[in-house]
Formats: sequence, C-alpha cells, structure tokens
Amino acid sequence: MCDCFDKVEANLKEKTGDPEASLNYMYAMPSFEKKPVIEATYRNKKKDGTFNKTENTISIAYPFCPFCGKKFSEGE
Repeated sequence: MCDCFDKVEANLKEKTGDPEASLNYMYAMPSFEKKPVIEATYRNKKKDGTFNKTENTISIAYPFCPFCGKKFSEGE
C-alpha cells in the first residue's frame, strides 16, 4: 500500500494549522487497510416520483489511490 494518504493528511494538518484536521476514510476488511472515501448525498423518491426533502448519505471507497493511482490491495 502507498503512503500517500498519510502524507496528504500530514500536509493538511500543516497547512491549516489544525492538529485534528483529517480526510474521510474507512478501514476495509479483511486487511483493515485505510481507504479514502467520498461522502455522497441523495434523496429517495416517493411513490409519486417526487423526491423526499430528507437527504441520506452514503460513503463510496476508491479502488485506487486518488493521489498516485496505485491499486489498493484486496485481502492481502
């Protein structure tokens, strides 16, 4: 696995001056590898075809590092 995620997170903390600044990530099983994620929002459709006012969120993980392009391992 590459170390881009850790480098970018360290750079983010340095540039913002916030020691608690972080990127969104998840730990993927079975290897518990740290993967960055995008948080997407969406609204469900009602039976009449209109959308609900309430928004839901879902996290989407990358299969590749968004910084260097290296493929993340799958269960290694």
